[in-house]
Order: sequence, then C-alpha cells, then structure tokens
Amino acid sequence: MSDNTYKYKLVPLKNIRVSEDLKNAGLFERFAAIPFRATNLADIPHESLLKFLRWHPLIVEPQGKKNFCVTGNLHSMILLRHLPAGTKIPLLVESPPIPREVFLREVIERELLNIFLLAIQKGCLTKALSSLHNIPGANIRQSKFLSTKQELASLAGVNRREL
Repeated sequence: MSDNTYKYKLVPLKNIRVSEDLKNAGLFERFAAIPFRATNLADIPHESLLKFLRWHPLIVEPQGKKNFCVTGNLHSMILLRHLPAGTKIPLLVESPPIPREVFLREVIERELLNIFLLAIQKGCLTKALSSLHNIPGANIRQSKFLSTKQELASLAGVNRREL
C-alpha cells in the first residue's frame, strides 16, 4: 500500500466537479437524501462558510491541469451552492489518485466515518447546543448568525423551547 499525500490548494468554484464514478454509482443522490439538521445555510455569512471549508476541505483528485473531482468530505459540498461563483474553494488534492478498483469502497468508508463521527445521540443535541451557546466569555451574542437562541434553533432544526 502506498502512502497518499495531500496538497492544500485554493481553486475557483467553477473548477470543482463531481467524480463521474460517484455520479454513476448514485452516491451523491444517496448522500443528498440524508436529512441534515442544518437549515437556512443561505443566512450564514460567506466568510463563515469559507472558514468551515478551510477546516473541512473537500478532498479531490486532479482532472487535467485546472479541474478537480471530489472524492471526500462530501458534506462540505452542500456549502458550495451558497457561495458566489468566483469564490476560491480550499481543497486537499490527493495523490496518487485512488485506484479505480477500490475507489468506491474508499470513498464510502470515508463518508461513513464522517457520518458516524458527526452523529449525536438522540436527546443530546439540544443539551449540547444550549450549553455551547451559554459558555461564559465566548461572546456568542456577537456572532453574525448565532446571536440569539432563536437563530441557533432555526439553523439547527430544533425547537427553541428545547434549548
């Protein structure tokens, strides 16, 4: 097994593509069918979305000199539609490319681990949100998109009275 390397790169949004292998397998349709809690993503400032993408960059493979196909961190793709067309998107360019005979399995393993790690046990989400919103010294009320519990509840897809 060879070690992969990852190079951080900023690429215009227009140069990011969905891998044909993933399209043909229907993976994006299946992944898009997962009901994420977050709503109102369009209300989040672009800079905040870009910060998230810097922390969770799309993993890509080069397709020629300028284009890139997404192979990991598929959940980050949801944010791309909320950014202006000329935005430069942070990416991790993987090399060498994933061998085709294991490509789908590796991509699915990555996404399953992402989903498992991000999952919050039933009943724990509102407790976690409420406790994070009330941390002394965090000045969360100065947030551009989470300054009130109503905004937090709306974005998280929960009832404000539960927070």
